[in-house]
Amino acid sequence: MALKLITAPERMPVTLEEAKAHLEVEHNDRDDAIQTMIAAATAFCEGPDGVLQLALNPQTWEWSLDCFPSCRWWEVPLKKLIAVDSIKYTDVAGDEQTIDAENYTVDTASIPGRIVFISGFVAPTTLLGGANVVRVRFQAGYPEDQPDSGIDEPPTSTVPSPIKIAIMMMVGDMFDNRETVSADALAKIPSAATVDLLLRPFKPFILA
Repeated sequence: MALKLITAPERMPVTLEEAKAHLEVEHNDRDDAIQTMIAAATAFCEGPDGVLQLALNPQTWEWSLDCFPSCRWWEVPLKKLIAVDSIKYTDVAGDEQTIDAENYTVDTASIPGRIVFISGFVAPTTLLGGANVVRVRFQAGYPEDQPDSGIDEPPTSTVPSPIKIAIMMMVGDMFDNRETVSADALAKIPSAATVDLLLRPFKPFILA
């Protein structure tokens, strides 16, 4: 199984303006650095390798498998599922085929989201010995609210406030420790206990 990012989110869940307000920074001298810190804190939280294992702002992923799963419903391995764009597979002749959407329903209410095949669906035969022969293209994240006014404004993020506050707190940690910060250095900075408490309800439940 593999997950590949196809289309990155257009925006970060925390805006530059929100982060600067949290940091009480009024000048523009550190804008690039603050944006990098927002990206680092966001990456720490989201994606298949993030601590929350979910998508924040809407994005498109491809989930690849070596065969059709044997059960009638599949759990999509990245929360929060918005939609399934397509299910494709490589047939025995090596050609790409698409499963008709009438053969399955998409359950976005469950967490994680699910693809549920209709009763009687028979999985087609795929290329023998092939890798990544089944490919699910899907959208995940918290949907954005479109502005109602006629003013040309960007959509508003619906990422839960506890996650946004945790990201801003991590940005604050990085801003106060700039000498050691790079895009991949977040794990080296101890996060406050409050950050862990804010993120805990959204973390995957793992049986001991």
